[in-house]
Amino acid sequence: MADNEKYSAEEMDDLRLAYRLLEGAGDSEGGLPKKRYLDHDEEIVARKALVRMLRGTKPLRSKIRWLLAALLDPETETPPFSSFDAAPMERRLEFTARHRGGGQTQAFRKLEMAVEFEALWKYEGKSRDDALNEIADRYSVSVRTVESAFAHYKAVLDE
Repeated sequence: MADNEKYSAEEMDDLRLAYRLLEGAGDSEGGLPKKRYLDHDEEIVARKALVRMLRGTKPLRSKIRWLLAALLDPETETPPFSSFDAAPMERRLEFTARHRGGGQTQAFRKLEMAVEFEALWKYEGKSRDDALNEIADRYSVSVRTVESAFAHYKAVLDE
């Protein structure tokens, strides 16, 4: 192993945390293998450790790649379907939005609606009601949502 592939003590801690995050720990219950995963606070620390590894410049261990593949594989019946300790993996990774119904995307959408409403109403000469209805139809929202977006827009502009 080349010098740049050797792990420091901190990197070894990150590696151990990443393994625990991805594969859990083998346990037994009534003589049968059982998985035990990290609690919420431990999981956050382990996720940060895994991110440091993924963003790092050192080669990623093949076991980490294998475990990520097992968690991401949409076909759970095809290998890889279990972790190295031979107990089936009880989790899988899914990609979801970070902010349901909110966040920056939603805020930008509101501002975009408001700007388009204002353009129709004030600059293209449409009546307020016609402009509200057109934007509501365009974005598949209620007139009230467009009005709310416009009020938010005015507040942002401090008008």
